[in-house]
Amino acid sequence: MAAACRTLARGWALPGLVSRIGARGLATDIYEHTPGPAAFAFDIDGVLMRGGQVLPAAKRALALLHDASGSPRYPIVFLTNSGGWLEEERARRLSAQLGVRVGEGQVVQSHTPLKALAPSLADHRVLLVGRGDLHSLAAGYGLRRCVTVEELVRADPASVPFAEVAVGGESPSAAAAAAAAARPTPSPGPSAEDGSAQPIRAVLVLNDPSDWYCALQTSLDVVLGRAVPGARPVTRPPPGAGTCDPDPVHVVFSNPDVEWAGAHAAPRLGGGAFAACLQALHTEVTGAPLPRVTRFGKPHAPPYDLAAASLHAQAAALGWGDRAFGAIWAVGDNPEADVAGANAAGPPWTSVLVRTGVFRGPGNSERHPARLVVEDVEAAVRAALHRARSATWHSMR
Repeated sequence: MAAACRTLARGWALPGLVSRIGARGLATDIYEHTPGPAAFAFDIDGVLMRGGQVLPAAKRALALLHDASGSPRYPIVFLTNSGGWLEEERARRLSAQLGVRVGEGQVVQSHTPLKALAPSLADHRVLLVGRGDLHSLAAGYGLRRCVTVEELVRADPASVPFAEVAVGGESPSAAAAAAAAARPTPSPGPSAEDGSAQPIRAVLVLNDPSDWYCALQTSLDVVLGRAVPGARPVTRPPPGAGTCDPDPVHVVFSNPDVEWAGAHAAPRLGGGAFAACLQALHTEVTGAPLPRVTRFGKPHAPPYDLAAASLHAQAAALGWGDRAFGAIWAVGDNPEADVAGANAAGPPWTSVLVRTGVFRGPGNSERHPARLVVEDVEAAVRAALHRARSATWHSMR
């Protein structure tokens, strides 16, 4: 028990902290109080769900934060490094899965910050990498001139000589598969000689691709040659030469998670692993890293800025005015993403680490220690509400 108390004390790192640990790992602490209302930011995979199934603790936790009709009593965002849907569709799915009302503005996915970047790319041809109906997603963000990995491979099958599966099998739904099949195969493009070939100006990795071989080969071809397959040969610099392109292809990675928690007992490779592969391949071929890269998703700042704006808007809608939050409880399962991001965002963001996903170890994360470690999301919410009540009481003394 003494060791557990010391671990939690290090986790909170607040002056004057005295800790006691309940049987389920719930913090029953007496510590320095920050008055103000509470807000919540929940990761999804590994916190609320695993392998598409809602965790039992998730519904109990959300019941504490919603009224009988399913409407939220506190500002809440769902802050996830997954993606593949427009925020409106993701909100609809979450509402059905979790049994509470989730609005579009409560959803911040890994690629949600791309909305701000989209206007600069709207008139340029871009490559979409990932799964699902990526064209619909991109169109919802205002991107009008897009092509997917599957479409480029269909236009030039010789570009992926070792592909053994039928291109187009990445779509997770029958509707997306039908849409991909109905979409015409892109033309190889005009010849390079007439100067009218239009290169691909950006590679947008919107979520985790299924066929990494095709996605890596095609993405690398585009970055190295800014090429539409067939329009001109891909010219690669000699190894070690780096790149002399004054306007290199812009590569956007929307999910930095190297690992994530799904249905399998052990964490699985995610979008961050794909990004590491593409980066390593570019370095191996050119001797230099990718020349122009933007990274979204936790732990980077853009999703936290969007989440904070949503939480403040919700607080105003609840009649709380412009009162500062006592804490924004960021509940996650991945120290590298959830904890690191919340810690970097600073107060009132308060990192909470659960043991239902990527993190399973005893104590706290050594690399990115959370302010609080509990067993599951229900324990996290109960700890947050306990602190909010204590802070209110102390502010009235």
